[in-house]
Amino acid sequence: MYILMISSFLPIEALACDFQWVGLYDTEIFYEKRQIEYKLDVFTEPNRNSEKLGLIKVSGNPDEGLTFFYIDEKNSTSIRFYPDMYQEAYDYGPYIHQTVLDRKGNWFLLPKIPFDRNVWVYIANPDVLELEIGEVYFFNKKSITITNIGKDKIEFRHELPSDMDCGEAKKNVFKDKVQTRSLECKGFFDLNMHNKLIIKYMKGC
Repeated sequence: MYILMISSFLPIEALACDFQWVGLYDTEIFYEKRQIEYKLDVFTEPNRNSEKLGLIKVSGNPDEGLTFFYIDEKNSTSIRFYPDMYQEAYDYGPYIHQTVLDRKGNWFLLPKIPFDRNVWVYIANPDVLELEIGEVYFFNKKSITITNIGKDKIEFRHELPSDMDCGEAKKNVFKDKVQTRSLECKGFFDLNMHNKLIIKYMKGC
């Protein structure tokens, strides 16, 4: 399992290092039309017989971008939000992905905010991003490159020019001599359990 325990009230200490983000869309539906408009139901547990809390509404087009709203049906409120991994020009990627705390089949546990608790959504044809060694990410406003993914810690270093040379020859850097540091898995999450890592080169070069 991706997470050490399954719970809608998951403590941050239970998070494992094999991070994932799920696209807030069904891959088949998303590419059917230029004009995008769809909904994802939000539940308390990973089954449709559990309490439905509301829905995520996504709408827009490539020229104007997408808007994301959480409609809380119980309190009749509408909250606009942006996914954790977001690129406005969605012809790249697309990158409209949210932190995954747990997964059970095609059910995904998302962290609170904009919801008032951790919630489950079902996506029939999901697009899942995973933490990758060698990928460059923004983390706390700095560019880092992942060098190793352990069970309890992740190793990384600052970004080097050769990490994303875009086809241009860069000065040879002896990467094995560059200082690395490590951080416990939980250190990559904020207090609401959203992953703070963001892919830096969403548009490539």
